[in-house]
Amino acid sequence: MQDIQQEVVSLPRSYQTELMGQAKLENLVICLPTGSGKTYIAVMLIKEMAHDTRRSIDDGGKRTIFLVKTVALVQQQSEYIRIHTDLTVGKYYGELKVDLWDNERWINEFEQHQVLVFTAKVFLDLVDHNYFPLYKVNLLIFDECHHSTGENCYASLMRRHYDTCHDQPRILGLTASISAKKLKLSQLETTAKQIEDTYRARLASGSDREESARCGTSARVKKNSPKALADVFEALVGAVFLDSGNSLQTVWDVFEPLLRNYIDRSIICPNLNPVRWISENGGKVKNEFPEITDDGPMAVCVIQMSNGTMFEGRGTNKNKAKFDACRKAMKQSVDQQTS
Repeated sequence: MQDIQQEVVSLPRSYQTELMGQAKLENLVICLPTGSGKTYIAVMLIKEMAHDTRRSIDDGGKRTIFLVKTVALVQQQSEYIRIHTDLTVGKYYGELKVDLWDNERWINEFEQHQVLVFTAKVFLDLVDHNYFPLYKVNLLIFDECHHSTGENCYASLMRRHYDTCHDQPRILGLTASISAKKLKLSQLETTAKQIEDTYRARLASGSDREESARCGTSARVKKNSPKALADVFEALVGAVFLDSGNSLQTVWDVFEPLLRNYIDRSIICPNLNPVRWISENGGKVKNEFPEITDDGPMAVCVIQMSNGTMFEGRGTNKNKAKFDACRKAMKQSVDQQTS
């Protein structure tokens, strides 16, 4: 497997220190932008609670469990923890044939390693079969914890075992979004409550939103900027929602003035499909013909609106030329209505 190159962090940012301090005292789901250092907060907490993991299991010691969704993340996160701590780190996933290991092998693994990084299904199976009960875990970390609905392994582990555990581990969830799906504004409150209920935790994103957004990968990415901007905006909306005490009205009051023009445009033209828009507004194809240009043959399409205005579009085929003409017609009409 390819070596994983990891950047070594030597000094935590202020919001990382703040959130780690909160996670010491209560179960926490940390929601921060991609690349803002959520894993380092987990590492800080692992080291803070390491007095339990440095002891042998036989002497009453406990273990820290870090759960992830993929084998690649097992490799990445275990290497990150190894670089940033002096603790022994084990990694476990299905391709290692761990389902064939007996109880004695697992006892040895937990004795030799202080932090163990698992794909979620492997650890759920261990707990289900009582190979390693939750009361022997001091810290249980869920990476990408927005994947937590239905029979998902994360949700199943919490539902089947956490509430009945007589000595419950601290829970730390890490996510860049409170949902794996795109949400409407009206769904934010329900989804936030669901993730808090699943992990018996409080959602938090720190008080210095500007610093965490600035430090996130999305803020530095130049290519594919629409997706990067979407990540930043989603994190900001979530942060305002959390800090306002889950108030949708506050979220609306903050962002509606910024988005008013775009919201109005989407109401005027909700489908945003130029060809359909032209058809619904009385436009029609007036003419289509080929054209020879310096770049080769092109198709030309002329659209005529009901008021007689015509728009000409070009493309490498008739469909693309029609779409270009329709787009120009729709843009002019919508711009006039919103100006």
